[in-house]
Amino acid sequence: LDHRGMTNAPHLSLVVASAIPDDVVARAREFFAAALPIRLDVRGLIAFGAGSRVTLAHLAEPPRAVVDEVTALRQASPLVRHPVWTPHVTLGRRIPRDRLGEATAAVDATPRARTAAAVRSS
Repeated sequence: LDHRGMTNAPHLSLVVASAIPDDVVARAREFFAAALPIRLDVRGLIAFGAGSRVTLAHLAEPPRAVVDEVTALRQASPLVRHPVWTPHVTLGRRIPRDRLGEATAAVDATPRARTAAAVRSS
């Protein structure tokens, strides 16, 4: 469970797509450069995924302006993989399902405010 790569750094995913148009990436960078830091209220844990590995995340409640911007970004991305955005802060990816209890116990699930402070794209 000790994986410190960028894919396991806590992050808020906005759009997951097989390709995102350059103008959509530029719009996202411009919006978030001006909006950061952003307060995110986290409200509990969720596990995503089927099969032998899962993603562990905090459910997040971003401000309305962020929700509206992400909705617009997703609508402008025709190859989006998931039709509905579930705001969450990813804590760990590809966690073996049989170790999910261990990972959950290691995470502070107390509801509280967090701060998004940087932009990352991959």
